[in-house]
Amino acid sequence: MNNIYSDNSTKTVVLIRSNPVNPDPPVEKMARTLSELKYRIVILAWDREENYSCKKEKIKYNNHTILVFRWGIKATFGGGLKNLKALISFQNCIYKFLKTNRNNIDIIHSFDFDTGFTSQKIAQRYGKRFVYHILDYYSASHTSNPYMYAILSRAENTLINKSDAIFICTESRLKQIEGSNPKHVEIIYNAPENIKLGENYENYNRSSGLISIAYVGVFTENRFLMEVLEVVQHDKRLELNIGGYGTLEKYIVEASEKCERIHFYGKVPYEKTLEIEQKSDFIIAMYDPAIENHKFSAPNKVYEAMMLGKPIIMARGTGWDRVIEDNNLGVIVDYSVESFKAGISKMVDMIKNDQYNPSQARELYKNNYSWDIMKERIKSTYQNL
Repeated sequence: MNNIYSDNSTKTVVLIRSNPVNPDPPVEKMARTLSELKYRIVILAWDREENYSCKKEKIKYNNHTILVFRWGIKATFGGGLKNLKALISFQNCIYKFLKTNRNNIDIIHSFDFDTGFTSQKIAQRYGKRFVYHILDYYSASHTSNPYMYAILSRAENTLINKSDAIFICTESRLKQIEGSNPKHVEIIYNAPENIKLGENYENYNRSSGLISIAYVGVFTENRFLMEVLEVVQHDKRLELNIGGYGTLEKYIVEASEKCERIHFYGKVPYEKTLEIEQKSDFIIAMYDPAIENHKFSAPNKVYEAMMLGKPIIMARGTGWDRVIEDNNLGVIVDYSVESFKAGISKMVDMIKNDQYNPSQARELYKNNYSWDIMKERIKSTYQNL
Protein backbone atom coordinates (compact mmCIF):
# COMPACT_ATOMS: atom_id res chain seq x y z
CA MET A 1 0.00 0.00 0.00
CA ASN A 2 2.80 2.43 0.88
CA ASN A 3 4.86 1.77 -2.23
CA ILE A 4 5.49 4.73 -4.55
CA TYR A 5 7.28 5.19 -7.85
CA SER A 6 10.29 2.90 -8.31
CA ASP A 7 11.54 4.42 -11.59
CA ASN A 8 14.21 6.98 -10.73
CA SER A 9 14.39 8.60 -14.19
CA THR A 10 12.26 11.51 -12.90
CA LYS A 11 12.60 13.25 -9.54
CA THR A 12 9.90 12.51 -6.97
CA VAL A 13 8.58 15.18 -4.59
CA VAL A 14 6.61 14.31 -1.45
CA LEU A 15 4.19 17.02 -0.27
CA ILE A 16 3.05 16.66 3.35
CA ARG A 17 0.09 18.35 5.05
CA SER A 18 -1.68 17.69 8.37
CA ASN A 19 -5.18 17.74 6.91
CA PRO A 20 -7.02 15.50 4.42
CA VAL A 21 -6.12 17.61 1.34
CA ASN A 22 -9.70 17.27 0.25
CA PRO A 23 -9.63 20.10 -0.59
CA ASP A 24 -6.50 22.04 0.30
CA PRO A 25 -5.73 24.71 -2.32
CA PRO A 26 -2.06 25.42 -1.40
CA VAL A 27 -1.11 21.73 -1.57
CA GLU A 28 -3.19 20.96 -4.66
CA LYS A 29 -1.85 23.97 -6.57
CA MET A 30 1.71 23.04 -5.66
CA ALA A 31 1.12 19.43 -6.74
CA ARG A 32 -0.29 20.44 -10.12
CA THR A 33 2.43 23.02 -10.71
CA LEU A 34 5.25 20.62 -9.91
CA SER A 35 3.59 17.99 -12.12
CA GLU A 36 3.68 20.47 -14.99
CA LEU A 37 7.39 20.93 -14.25
CA LYS A 38 7.83 17.16 -14.80
CA TYR A 39 8.26 16.11 -11.18
CA ARG A 40 6.40 13.05 -9.93
CA ILE A 41 4.22 13.93 -6.97
CA VAL A 42 3.22 12.09 -3.81
CA ILE A 43 0.96 13.69 -1.19
CA LEU A 44 0.81 12.54 2.45
CA ALA A 45 -2.34 13.65 4.30
CA TRP A 46 -4.16 13.30 7.63
CA ASP A 47 -7.90 12.65 7.70
CA ARG A 48 -9.22 13.57 11.16
CA GLU A 49 -12.82 12.47 10.62
CA GLU A 50 -12.44 8.71 11.17
CA ASN A 51 -9.92 5.99 11.96
CA TYR A 52 -8.53 3.80 9.17
CA SER A 53 -5.27 2.41 7.86
CA CYS A 54 -3.42 4.13 5.05
CA LYS A 55 -5.48 4.58 1.89
CA LYS A 56 -3.88 5.15 -1.50
CA GLU A 57 -5.57 7.26 -4.16
CA LYS A 58 -4.48 8.07 -7.72
CA ILE A 59 -5.44 11.47 -9.12
CA LYS A 60 -5.09 12.19 -12.82
CA TYR A 61 -3.97 15.67 -13.81
CA ASN A 62 -3.49 16.22 -17.54
CA ASN A 63 -1.07 13.41 -18.44
CA HIS A 64 0.28 13.12 -14.89
CA THR A 65 -0.64 10.83 -11.99
CA ILE A 66 -0.51 12.22 -8.45
CA LEU A 67 -0.43 9.67 -5.62
CA VAL A 68 -2.21 10.55 -2.37
CA PHE A 69 -1.71 8.56 0.83
CA ARG A 70 -4.16 9.34 3.67
CA TRP A 71 -4.15 8.09 7.23
CA GLY A 72 -7.39 8.19 9.19
CA ILE A 73 -6.55 9.25 12.74
CA LYS A 74 -9.59 10.73 14.43
CA ALA A 75 -9.10 14.18 15.94
CA THR A 76 -10.81 17.55 16.22
CA PHE A 77 -9.82 20.25 13.74
CA GLY A 78 -8.43 23.09 15.85
CA GLY A 79 -8.49 20.88 18.95
CA GLY A 80 -5.09 21.95 20.29
CA LEU A 81 -3.56 19.72 22.95
CA LYS A 82 -6.55 17.37 22.73
CA ASN A 83 -5.07 16.25 19.42
CA LEU A 84 -1.56 15.58 20.79
CA LYS A 85 -1.87 11.78 20.77
CA ALA A 86 -3.33 11.82 17.24
CA LEU A 87 -0.62 14.24 16.07
CA ILE A 88 2.10 11.93 17.39
CA SER A 89 0.44 9.03 15.56
CA PHE A 90 0.49 11.02 12.32
CA GLN A 91 4.18 11.84 12.88
CA ASN A 92 4.88 8.12 13.16
CA CYS A 93 3.07 7.55 9.87
CA ILE A 94 5.12 10.26 8.15
CA TYR A 95 8.35 8.89 9.59
CA LYS A 96 7.70 5.27 8.57
CA PHE A 97 6.53 6.21 5.08
CA LEU A 98 9.51 8.44 4.32
CA LYS A 99 11.99 5.97 5.75
CA THR A 100 10.49 3.03 3.84
CA ASN A 101 10.46 4.92 0.54
CA ARG A 102 13.67 6.90 1.01
CA ASN A 103 15.38 5.39 -2.04
CA ASN A 104 12.58 6.64 -4.31
CA ILE A 105 12.25 10.18 -2.87
CA ASP A 106 14.31 13.17 -3.98
CA ILE A 107 12.63 16.19 -2.37
CA ILE A 108 10.45 16.50 0.74
CA HIS A 109 8.16 19.54 0.80
CA SER A 110 6.40 20.03 4.14
CA PHE A 111 3.66 22.49 5.00
CA ASP A 112 4.00 23.98 8.50
CA PHE A 113 5.82 22.79 11.59
CA ASP A 114 3.44 19.93 12.43
CA THR A 115 4.76 18.04 9.38
CA GLY A 116 8.10 19.80 8.95
CA PHE A 117 9.85 18.71 12.13
CA THR A 118 9.71 14.97 11.43
CA SER A 119 10.19 15.38 7.68
CA GLN A 120 13.35 17.43 8.05
CA LYS A 121 14.90 14.78 10.31
CA ILE A 122 14.38 12.16 7.61
CA ALA A 123 15.63 14.51 4.88
CA GLN A 124 18.80 15.25 6.84
CA ARG A 125 19.44 11.60 7.72
CA TYR A 126 19.08 10.31 4.16
CA GLY A 127 20.43 13.25 2.17
CA LYS A 128 17.18 14.52 0.66
CA ARG A 129 16.44 18.11 -0.30
CA PHE A 130 13.97 19.73 2.05
CA VAL A 131 11.54 22.59 1.33
CA TYR A 132 9.67 24.13 4.25
CA HIS A 133 6.42 25.88 3.35
CA ILE A 134 5.13 28.23 6.06
CA LEU A 135 1.41 28.89 5.75
CA ASP A 136 1.20 29.81 9.45
CA TYR A 137 4.08 30.43 11.83
CA TYR A 138 3.43 27.59 14.27
CA SER A 139 4.18 29.14 17.64
CA ALA A 140 2.01 32.18 16.84
CA SER A 141 -1.02 30.03 16.07
CA HIS A 142 -0.73 27.31 18.70
CA THR A 143 0.05 28.98 22.02
CA SER A 144 -0.36 32.22 23.94
CA ASN A 145 1.96 31.08 26.71
CA PRO A 146 5.20 33.12 26.50
CA TYR A 147 7.35 30.19 27.68
CA MET A 148 5.88 27.75 25.14
CA TYR A 149 6.01 30.42 22.45
CA ALA A 150 9.74 30.85 22.98
CA ILE A 151 10.35 27.08 22.81
CA LEU A 152 8.26 26.56 19.68
CA SER A 153 9.67 29.65 18.00
CA ARG A 154 13.27 28.51 18.56
CA ALA A 155 12.41 25.04 17.25
CA GLU A 156 10.73 26.42 14.12
CA ASN A 157 13.56 28.86 13.45
CA THR A 158 16.03 25.97 13.71
CA LEU A 159 13.91 24.07 11.19
CA ILE A 160 13.95 27.09 8.87
CA ASN A 161 17.74 27.31 9.12
CA LYS A 162 18.14 23.63 8.21
CA SER A 163 15.85 23.83 5.18
CA ASP A 164 17.24 24.08 1.65
CA ALA A 165 14.51 26.63 0.83
CA ILE A 166 11.45 28.08 2.50
CA PHE A 167 8.23 29.43 1.04
CA ILE A 168 6.19 32.09 2.83
CA CYS A 169 2.86 33.58 1.75
CA THR A 170 3.61 37.31 2.00
CA GLU A 171 6.48 39.75 2.49
CA SER A 172 5.21 40.66 5.96
CA ARG A 173 6.12 37.17 7.15
CA LEU A 174 9.77 38.12 6.85
CA LYS A 175 9.36 40.15 10.03
CA GLN A 176 7.79 37.17 11.78
CA ILE A 177 10.79 34.92 11.05
CA GLU A 178 13.46 37.54 11.85
CA GLY A 179 15.10 35.23 14.39
CA SER A 180 16.00 32.72 11.66
CA ASN A 181 18.63 32.61 8.92
CA PRO A 182 17.15 30.77 5.91
CA LYS A 183 19.30 29.73 2.95
CA HIS A 184 16.68 30.79 0.41
CA VAL A 185 13.28 32.50 0.83
CA GLU A 186 10.58 32.70 -1.82
CA ILE A 187 7.24 34.52 -1.58
CA ILE A 188 4.39 32.36 -2.89
CA TYR A 189 1.10 34.22 -2.65
CA ASN A 190 -2.12 32.27 -1.97
CA ALA A 191 -3.33 33.11 -5.46
CA PRO A 192 -5.83 30.87 -7.27
CA GLU A 193 -4.92 29.09 -10.44
CA ASN A 194 -6.28 30.54 -13.65
CA ILE A 195 -9.86 29.56 -14.35
CA LYS A 196 -12.18 30.22 -17.26
CA LEU A 197 -14.75 32.67 -16.00
CA GLY A 198 -18.34 32.39 -17.19
CA GLU A 199 -19.89 35.05 -19.38
CA ASN A 200 -21.30 38.11 -17.61
CA TYR A 201 -19.92 36.95 -14.27
CA GLU A 202 -19.73 40.55 -13.06
CA ASN A 203 -23.46 41.05 -13.54
CA TYR A 204 -24.81 37.84 -12.04
CA ASN A 205 -28.45 38.52 -11.10
CA ARG A 206 -30.21 36.74 -8.26
CA SER A 207 -33.97 36.51 -8.37
CA SER A 208 -34.05 37.27 -4.65
CA GLY A 209 -32.58 40.75 -5.12
CA LEU A 210 -30.68 40.34 -1.87
CA ILE A 211 -27.15 41.54 -1.10
CA SER A 212 -25.11 38.36 -1.31
CA ILE A 213 -22.09 37.68 0.94
CA ALA A 214 -19.61 34.82 0.35
CA TYR A 215 -17.40 32.96 2.81
CA VAL A 216 -15.76 29.62 2.03
CA GLY A 217 -13.07 28.38 4.38
CA VAL A 218 -12.38 27.00 7.83
CA PHE A 219 -15.06 27.40 10.51
CA THR A 220 -13.12 28.53 13.58
CA GLU A 221 -13.93 31.00 16.33
CA ASN A 222 -11.44 33.63 15.17
CA ARG A 223 -13.02 34.20 11.73
CA PHE A 224 -16.01 36.33 12.94
CA LEU A 225 -18.45 33.70 11.67
CA MET A 226 -20.86 33.66 14.62
CA GLU A 227 -21.15 37.43 14.35
CA VAL A 228 -21.78 37.24 10.60
CA LEU A 229 -24.56 34.69 11.17
CA GLU A 230 -26.15 37.05 13.70
CA VAL A 231 -25.97 40.05 11.36
CA VAL A 232 -27.42 38.16 8.39
CA GLN A 233 -30.26 36.68 10.44
CA HIS A 234 -31.36 40.14 11.57
CA ASP A 235 -30.82 42.05 8.31
CA LYS A 236 -33.36 40.96 5.72
CA ARG A 237 -31.42 42.70 2.94
CA LEU A 238 -28.65 40.10 3.21
CA GLU A 239 -28.00 36.51 2.21
CA LEU A 240 -24.95 34.45 3.10
CA ASN A 241 -23.36 31.80 0.88
CA ILE A 242 -21.10 29.79 3.18
CA GLY A 243 -19.06 26.64 2.66
CA GLY A 244 -16.27 24.84 4.46
CA TYR A 245 -15.72 22.80 7.59
CA GLY A 246 -14.48 23.11 11.17
CA THR A 247 -15.46 23.32 14.81
CA LEU A 248 -18.36 25.75 14.25
CA GLU A 249 -20.05 23.69 11.55
CA LYS A 250 -22.91 22.61 13.82
CA TYR A 251 -23.87 26.22 14.52
CA ILE A 252 -23.70 27.17 10.86
CA VAL A 253 -25.91 24.26 9.85
CA GLU A 254 -28.43 25.20 12.55
CA ALA A 255 -28.45 28.84 11.39
CA SER A 256 -29.03 27.77 7.77
CA GLU A 257 -31.99 25.63 8.87
CA LYS A 258 -33.54 28.54 10.78
CA CYS A 259 -32.87 31.26 8.17
CA GLU A 260 -33.65 30.68 4.50
CA ARG A 261 -31.21 33.45 3.55
CA ILE A 262 -28.23 31.45 4.85
CA HIS A 263 -27.14 28.88 2.27
CA PHE A 264 -24.78 26.20 3.61
CA TYR A 265 -22.71 24.24 1.05
CA GLY A 266 -20.54 22.13 3.37
CA LYS A 267 -17.06 21.08 2.29
CA VAL A 268 -16.68 21.92 -1.40
CA PRO A 269 -13.97 21.45 -4.08
CA TYR A 270 -12.00 24.53 -4.97
CA GLU A 271 -13.81 25.08 -8.27
CA LYS A 272 -17.07 25.31 -6.31
CA THR A 273 -15.47 27.82 -3.94
CA LEU A 274 -14.74 30.14 -6.83
CA GLU A 275 -18.23 29.61 -8.23
CA ILE A 276 -19.83 30.58 -4.90
CA GLU A 277 -17.67 33.70 -4.69
CA GLN A 278 -18.26 34.57 -8.32
CA LYS A 279 -22.04 34.55 -7.82
CA SER A 280 -21.95 36.73 -4.71
CA ASP A 281 -21.75 40.52 -4.40
CA PHE A 282 -18.73 40.55 -2.13
CA ILE A 283 -16.42 38.33 -0.07
CA ILE A 284 -15.50 38.55 3.62
CA ALA A 285 -12.15 37.88 5.29
CA MET A 286 -12.70 38.81 8.94
CA TYR A 287 -9.71 37.45 10.84
CA ASP A 288 -9.18 38.40 14.49
CA PRO A 289 -6.27 40.90 14.59
CA ALA A 290 -5.51 39.93 18.19
CA ILE A 291 -3.98 36.70 16.86
CA GLU A 292 -0.38 37.24 15.78
CA ASN A 293 -0.52 35.12 12.61
CA HIS A 294 -3.49 37.15 11.38
CA LYS A 295 -1.38 40.32 11.50
CA PHE A 296 0.81 38.75 8.81
CA SER A 297 -1.94 36.92 6.94
CA ALA A 298 -2.53 36.92 3.20
CA PRO A 299 -5.84 35.03 2.87
CA ASN A 300 -6.49 33.31 -0.45
CA LYS A 301 -9.87 35.10 -0.38
CA VAL A 302 -8.08 38.37 -1.15
CA TYR A 303 -6.48 36.99 -4.32
CA GLU A 304 -9.70 35.23 -5.30
CA ALA A 305 -11.58 38.51 -4.92
CA MET A 306 -9.10 40.34 -7.14
CA MET A 307 -9.14 37.65 -9.81
CA LEU A 308 -12.94 37.51 -9.84
CA GLY A 309 -13.33 41.26 -9.71
CA LYS A 310 -15.20 41.14 -6.38
CA PRO A 311 -14.81 43.60 -3.50
CA ILE A 312 -13.93 42.32 -0.04
CA ILE A 313 -14.58 43.27 3.59
CA MET A 314 -11.52 42.72 5.79
CA ALA A 315 -10.73 43.35 9.45
CA ARG A 316 -8.43 46.22 10.29
CA GLY A 317 -5.00 45.22 11.61
CA THR A 318 -4.75 42.03 9.57
CA GLY A 319 -2.23 41.31 6.84
CA TRP A 320 -3.71 43.01 3.79
CA ASP A 321 -5.81 45.86 5.18
CA ARG A 322 -3.49 48.58 3.80
CA VAL A 323 -3.38 46.99 0.35
CA ILE A 324 -7.19 46.82 0.28
CA GLU A 325 -7.52 50.49 1.23
CA ASP A 326 -4.72 51.79 -0.98
CA ASN A 327 -6.08 50.05 -4.08
CA ASN A 328 -9.80 50.52 -3.38
CA LEU A 329 -10.37 46.75 -3.33
CA GLY A 330 -13.09 46.86 -0.69
CA VAL A 331 -13.90 48.02 2.84
CA ILE A 332 -11.81 47.79 6.02
CA VAL A 333 -13.70 47.51 9.33
CA ASP A 334 -12.91 47.00 12.99
CA TYR A 335 -13.34 43.50 14.39
CA SER A 336 -16.77 44.26 15.87
CA VAL A 337 -20.41 43.74 14.94
CA GLU A 338 -21.21 47.44 14.75
CA SER A 339 -18.26 48.21 12.51
CA PHE A 340 -19.09 45.22 10.31
CA LYS A 341 -22.68 46.46 9.90
CA ALA A 342 -21.40 49.89 8.93
CA GLY A 343 -18.98 48.23 6.51
CA ILE A 344 -21.83 46.41 4.78
CA SER A 345 -23.68 49.69 4.25
CA LYS A 346 -20.50 51.27 2.87
CA MET A 347 -19.97 48.25 0.60
CA VAL A 348 -23.52 48.47 -0.76
CA ASP A 349 -23.03 52.17 -1.54
CA MET A 350 -19.69 51.42 -3.21
CA ILE A 351 -21.27 48.83 -5.50
CA LYS A 352 -24.43 50.80 -6.31
CA ASN A 353 -22.51 54.00 -7.07
CA ASP A 354 -19.89 52.23 -9.25
CA GLN A 355 -17.09 53.21 -6.86
CA TYR A 356 -15.53 49.77 -7.21
CA ASN A 357 -13.75 48.90 -10.45
CA PRO A 358 -13.66 45.12 -11.14
CA SER A 359 -11.32 45.53 -14.14
CA GLN A 360 -8.79 47.43 -12.04
CA ALA A 361 -8.80 44.68 -9.41
CA ARG A 362 -8.27 41.97 -12.01
CA GLU A 363 -5.46 43.93 -13.66
CA LEU A 364 -3.71 44.38 -10.30
CA TYR A 365 -3.99 40.64 -9.71
CA LYS A 366 -2.71 39.73 -13.17
CA ASN A 367 0.32 42.01 -13.01
CA ASN A 368 1.41 41.36 -9.42
CA TYR A 369 -0.11 38.29 -7.79
CA SER A 370 -1.26 35.75 -10.37
CA TRP A 371 -0.44 32.06 -10.14
CA ASP A 372 1.50 32.32 -13.42
CA ILE A 373 3.98 34.55 -11.57
CA MET A 374 4.06 32.10 -8.65
CA LYS A 375 4.78 29.19 -11.02
CA GLU A 376 7.93 30.90 -12.23
CA ARG A 377 9.10 31.42 -8.64
CA ILE A 378 8.46 27.78 -7.77
CA LYS A 379 10.26 26.63 -10.93
CA SER A 380 13.30 28.77 -10.17
CA THR A 381 13.52 27.60 -6.56
CA TYR A 382 13.24 23.92 -7.44
CA GLN A 383 15.77 24.15 -10.25
CA ASN A 384 18.29 25.55 -7.79
CA LEU A 385 17.81 23.01 -5.00
